[in-house]
Amino acid sequence: MEWIDIHAHLNMLEEGVEAAINNAKAVGVKKIITIGTQPEDHPIVLDIARKYYPEVYCTLGVHPHDGGTYTEAAGKFIEEHVTEPCVVAVGEIGLDYYYDNSPRELQKGSLPRTARNRPPNQNAGGNSHPRCGRRHHRDFKRIQR
Repeated sequence: MEWIDIHAHLNMLEEGVEAAINNAKAVGVKKIITIGTQPEDHPIVLDIARKYYPEVYCTLGVHPHDGGTYTEAAGKFIEEHVTEPCVVAVGEIGLDYYYDNSPRELQKGSLPRTARNRPPNQNAGGNSHPRCGRRHHRDFKRIQR
């Protein structure tokens, strides 16, 4: 059986990227998606994905816990790189009302800006699924126009 790890943080592991990839391969993981969660790690996860592509891919987004870190420069970086073959989604994005690590208004403010870059999106949605779903539906309708 072959596996795909769809949510890894290769840039955050103590053992290092290459060791993590080798360990994953040893147990049957064929592909890994490493997740960009804030502007500071976008270049890092993108470099990892570029280096190990096509075994490793990445996403670029701003996690709801870090909603206040979204800037126009972050959005521009995502837009400039989201079409690269090693970038498979915009994410991790969403609304997280479970932990509320970032004020809800900041989460709401960064969501449509990151979601409009391009579907698909990799979403976080703690205790906010109905709102998150409605917002994504509205934003995707706007994207499709």
